[in-house]
Amino acid sequence: MANRNRRNRQPQKPVGIDLKIDIKDFGPISKGTIQLKPLTIFIGPNNSGKSYVAILIHSILTSQNLITESGRSRGFTNPQFRTLHRSFHQDLKKFMKQIKHKESFDIPVNITKKTSATIIRDLGVDLESEIARNFGTPVNHLVRKKQKHATISVSNSKKFDISINKKLTLKTNSKLDVKYKIRTRNEQTDYVDGLDEQTDPQTIYIPYEPSNNLFDTYVTTALLHSIRNYITHDAIPSNSYYFPAAGSGILQGHKVLSAGMMTSVYDRTNQNFKTPRLVGTVSDFLSNILVMDNARGSYFDLAQQLESELFHGNIQLPSNTTDPFAEITYNSEYNKIPLDRASSSISEIAPLSLYLKHIVHSGSLLIIEEPEAHLHPANQLIFAKYIVRMIRSGLHVLVITHSVFLLEQLGQFLLAGKISSDVRKKKLGLGINDFLLHDEVSPYLFVKKDDNDHKIVPLEINYEDGISQEEFVKINAYLYSKHIKLQKNLDVD
Repeated sequence: MANRNRRNRQPQKPVGIDLKIDIKDFGPISKGTIQLKPLTIFIGPNNSGKSYVAILIHSILTSQNLITESGRSRGFTNPQFRTLHRSFHQDLKKFMKQIKHKESFDIPVNITKKTSATIIRDLGVDLESEIARNFGTPVNHLVRKKQKHATISVSNSKKFDISINKKLTLKTNSKLDVKYKIRTRNEQTDYVDGLDEQTDPQTIYIPYEPSNNLFDTYVTTALLHSIRNYITHDAIPSNSYYFPAAGSGILQGHKVLSAGMMTSVYDRTNQNFKTPRLVGTVSDFLSNILVMDNARGSYFDLAQQLESELFHGNIQLPSNTTDPFAEITYNSEYNKIPLDRASSSISEIAPLSLYLKHIVHSGSLLIIEEPEAHLHPANQLIFAKYIVRMIRSGLHVLVITHSVFLLEQLGQFLLAGKISSDVRKKKLGLGINDFLLHDEVSPYLFVKKDDNDHKIVPLEINYEDGISQEEFVKINAYLYSKHIKLQKNLDVD
């Protein structure tokens, strides 16, 4: 029966991202490779480097999105980019005075090569700044003890290498001497505005006539987009959000921080108030909460379902979001209470749920530390189901966990991916999106050799047992052996 189900199951394509990161001598990690998939899982003992690697990944993605279009257009507001745009425009303008309104022309390689080198340099500067901000320390402090430098390679169809010694340097294998041709749009051209990557040289179609006074500006913008996208990494999530462990405490602290800042503004005699220094992951988390509004995001309904199934209520932002003293509340059919008086399970899930409701967009990466914290095992299984539903709806998730229940449940969703949707629904009672595919999951064990030598080992996935639980089996075996010894030494009357 099982074999027939496997033969008849409907074909399903894996979703999303596939990004490889090689790490050597970074933080406590001596060596390891992470293949980032729609669902990436980190397990291992405390202080084994899981959060180090997660913050590194978050830093790489956020720095990339500072300069790529996918980062909510942050590239255009970046002062480095504005300076680059002015310089590039000046070079192009001088060249275009010589071509005298040609409808088709090649861009000199020396101009694009100079611009490409500048983009790579600026990308390295952004990455160094982002890593230092998120770790709260200069990058040279992140080199593994007794080692001279750390190296990180990020690759998919493109690749860049990061080296950290006294500072961070970045090298990319993207060509700096790419040839570009500019063509104006005409009646026979199907392109409205864009790039034909199949041609050599690559051709950019501009929907404006060369006689237009702003034609050189249009060319500058379109060409700079193309060069930037050619160099920066592909298959990268559009945004990365980091949910630190003990997020409920940070969330509840935002009200105190807001109140202190507002008091310092209105009380001019208070000269001693200082804004606390926070690492980037925490400050981003807080600032997003502070500026969050009630606009419904793409995953509002999913978050509502999660809240309803986990704790039979919902988390609600204050109606007046400009009031720093306004309270986030937990609402049930019986009462409405401030979040800081709700149970720990509710307040722990609240930050993620609020992000899903009001901030997160499709294609984002959610990095979640210890989502099982304060959750009963039954609720951990429910949360695992919603991780799967997030992935099915276009999100990417990286989970750092110590929960055997969470791991087991995710493994069962992998088994469900080998069964047809009809059988899943009719015989197993699973929803249409309650499955994972083998190519969507990438689990890793962080092995702690000693205080300064940790390695990353990929965990096995198979369709009989799901995700390997060997790490937890060791603990169970240890407890069992201790139990047997205790029983043997019981005093018998």
